[in-house]
Amino acid sequence: MHILRKISGIILLILPLCLSAKERRTSDLMLTAGLNNASGYELELSTTYLFNNYFGATLGLGGYCQFEQSRHLGGTIPNGDEWRIYSNDVYAQRLLLRPALRLRMPVITVCEDWHLSLNSEPGLYLVGFPNEELGVDYYSKKDDIKLFPYHTETVKNKGGKFFFWNVKNFIELHAENLLISAGYTISNFDIYNGRRNIKIEGFPINQWFRKRMMSHSVFVSIGYCF
Repeated sequence: MHILRKISGIILLILPLCLSAKERRTSDLMLTAGLNNASGYELELSTTYLFNNYFGATLGLGGYCQFEQSRHLGGTIPNGDEWRIYSNDVYAQRLLLRPALRLRMPVITVCEDWHLSLNSEPGLYLVGFPNEELGVDYYSKKDDIKLFPYHTETVKNKGGKFFFWNVKNFIELHAENLLISAGYTISNFDIYNGRRNIKIEGFPINQWFRKRMMSHSVFVSIGYCF
């Protein structure tokens, strides 16, 4: 009983501290950087409007780009000439709009202007132009150096998806007007969505890419609240 009274006393001391978190905050602006399991990086600028301490709406604009591609993206045609995807198009990259809901649970107030919270943002990735266009350079089989193509053409994907779901979870420190957070995102977003159905000289380039799988990323953010 003595131990129970001590535990109850500690809870009663901590509970008012947690529940008295009255943050003077209605909106924020965040810059986020992350790494994902598609050998890519993510950068996003987002803003959130909080209706109260527990619920809000978020809108983000992000760039998603690969930094590694393990395969040589090219082939040959029947006469022996070689084709290659234009170097600027080798790495998949997408610009995405992310509308989401902000679900927020204040955890503790360290002092008057320092607050810690758990957050979840279920939302969507919206793709403005779901079908990519790739440049293809053709080189003569007699050209050993392959510096100057004798022909260039453009191929376009068909059937790309316009949206994907995502859930972003993170812990956030609110220190006066500064925001610092770190977390994890899961999504069905496919970085190759815009190019999977392209064929070049009858060859489906989807064979080069990893199979569709869930996207996972970790990130850190810094921002300012108003």
